[in-house]
Amino acid sequence: MTNICEDFLSTVTHHPHRLALHYKEAYWKKLNWQDYAAKVHALIEYFQEADIQRGDRIAILADTSYQWAIIDWASLFYGLSVVPIYSNQSIQDIKYILDKTQVKMVFFDNKDLVSHWDKDKEQHPYIQEIISFYPIRKDIKALSHIIDKIRGPEILKDLKQYSQKIQSTDIATILFTSGTTGTPKGVVLSHAQITSEVHSLLKSLPVSKEDKSMLFLPLAHILARVELWAHAKAGFAIGIAESMGHLRSGFQVLRPTFFTGVPRVFEKIYNGVLAQAEASPLRMQIFEWTKKIGMETSEKLRQKQSIPFALSLKYKLAKKMVYDVLLQKLGGKIRFAISGGAPLSLEIAKFFHSSGILICEGYGLTETTAAVTLNTPYSYKLGSVGKALSDVEIKIDKDGEILVQSSKVTPSYLDKEDNVGALENGWLSTGDIGFLDADGFLFVTDRKKDLIKTSAGKYVAPQKLEFALRKNKYISNVLIHGDRKKYIVALICLEAQEVMNYLKAKNISYTGASALNTHPEVNDLIHEIVADVNLNLASYESIKRFLILSHDFSVENGELTPTLKVKRKFCDEKYKKEIASLYAPDSSYI
Repeated sequence: MTNICEDFLSTVTHHPHRLALHYKEAYWKKLNWQDYAAKVHALIEYFQEADIQRGDRIAILADTSYQWAIIDWASLFYGLSVVPIYSNQSIQDIKYILDKTQVKMVFFDNKDLVSHWDKDKEQHPYIQEIISFYPIRKDIKALSHIIDKIRGPEILKDLKQYSQKIQSTDIATILFTSGTTGTPKGVVLSHAQITSEVHSLLKSLPVSKEDKSMLFLPLAHILARVELWAHAKAGFAIGIAESMGHLRSGFQVLRPTFFTGVPRVFEKIYNGVLAQAEASPLRMQIFEWTKKIGMETSEKLRQKQSIPFALSLKYKLAKKMVYDVLLQKLGGKIRFAISGGAPLSLEIAKFFHSSGILICEGYGLTETTAAVTLNTPYSYKLGSVGKALSDVEIKIDKDGEILVQSSKVTPSYLDKEDNVGALENGWLSTGDIGFLDADGFLFVTDRKKDLIKTSAGKYVAPQKLEFALRKNKYISNVLIHGDRKKYIVALICLEAQEVMNYLKAKNISYTGASALNTHPEVNDLIHEIVADVNLNLASYESIKRFLILSHDFSVENGELTPTLKVKRKFCDEKYKKEIASLYAPDSSYI
C-alpha cells in the first residue's frame, strides 16, 4: 500500500461495525469504523465547499480528541498537509508556525484563541477560515455541525477515489519540533514515511484488531500521531482519555490492552504505588518484600532461566498482595506498554516488568517519524531502546553521535537551510549520544549539545543526574548546570503534594506549598536525596550544591517543552541569578 488511507479503507470495508473510537464528551461515547468514515467523508465534502485545494495546508490547534482524529484523516484523504500545533503553545510560537506554513484553515478547541484571532487576523491574510470544534459564535463555523451532517451512500467509493490520487511523495504533515533550544524547525513527512513507520511497527508488535489502546499524549506529537495511524492499519480501537490528569479514570473506563506513554507517566504511576505503601510501616514492609521477589523473578525471566519452585510460590503471593492491585488500577487487561520521548529509568522499567508489564522502550525523533528502534515482547533488553526496525540502519559516529538512515527519515526540513549538518550524505545526525551493544541493542546516553564540560575538562551527562533525582517521589523537575564551571549544581522543583504529605506524616507544620522550598525540614530531605544520588556518581559529576525553587517548571512558563522536557538553554538564562548564587563563595557544599 502506498498510503495510510488505503489501510483505513481496508479496515472500514472489512470491519465496519467494530469499535474504532471510544471517547468522552458529556458522557462516554463509541464510534464504529463505518460511522468514523462517514464523519471523515463529511469533512472532506466541506473542504470542497470551502474551496480548499489538494496540496493546501491546514492547522489543528487542539488537545487530543476524536475530532482531532477525524480532521487528520479527512486531510490525509483529501491530499492536504496537516500542521499540528500544541494547545499550550505560546501565542508567539503559534504565530511563527502559521506564518511559516501559510495554512488556509485552522481548527481549534480553545475559546480564548478567538480573541487573539479577532485582534491579529489581518496579520494572517492567508487563513481563509477558522473552525471551532463546538459552536461558540455565529460567525465561526462549528466542526460538530459539519461532521454530523447526513451524507450520501457512496462514502467508501468516494474515499477510495481520493486515496487513489495520493502519491507516496505527497506531503502528509509538517510538524514543528518542540525544541529544547532555539527556534522550532518544521519537519516535513510524506505518506512514504508514514507507511514505512506504521508497517514496520506492526510487524514488530503483537497488536491486532482485538486490541484497544488508550491515547492521552498530545496528537501534535509524532509518537501519538503514529498510534493514530497504526490503529487504521491494525484495526484496533483507540480509547481517548480526557487528559493526562484523568489517567486513573481513563484506565478504569477504557480498559486498554496496551498504551503508549512518556517516562514521566510511568514515574507518576510508580510513585503513586510507593505513596500508598508508605501510608504505614507494615504496607512499606510488604511493598519492599514484593518488590524484591518481583525483581528476582524479573531477572530470571530476562536471563531466560527457569524460576525455582520456592521463588515461584513467593511471586504468586507478591502478585496477589501488590502487583495484581496495580494491574487492576490500569484496567486489568494491559499486556504491555510503549515508552518514548525521553530515556526511561531502568529502575522503573524493572519494577513494571516485575509486575508483569513489559515497557517496550523505543527511540526516534520527529525527523524519523517516531521510532527507529524498539524493544518488543519478542526481543528486549531493559535499559536499552531496542533494536533497529526494518529498513533502519544505525551507525555511531566517531564522536559518539547516533546516525540514522531509513525511509522513515524526513526528506527535508521546511526551511532547506536546516538540512545542512543534519541531513547530509543520506544520514540523519540525531544529536544524541549512544552506543550499540554486541547484540545490536541501542543505548542512548545523552544529548550531544547537552553534554556539560567542566572547567577541569571532564564531560558530564546532565540527563543522567536529572533522571537519578527525579526517580524520587519528592522531586518533580531538575536542571543540572556546570558547563565551564568547577563543579555541578542543581535547581530542584518539588513534587509539592508529596512533600506536604511527608511533613504531615511527621506532624511538622508548614505555611503553604509556595513556602516549602525554604522549610528547613524540606531542605534536609532534599539534602539526603542528593547525597544518596552522589554515592553512585564519580567525584567530578557529583552535585556539590543545590537550590530548591518555590515553584515547578511548566509548559506555560516556557521551562518545559509540550512533551515535558526541560528547555535547558531557556532555563539557564531564566535562572542565571539562582545558578550564579550556587557558585558564590558563601554557598554551602553538600
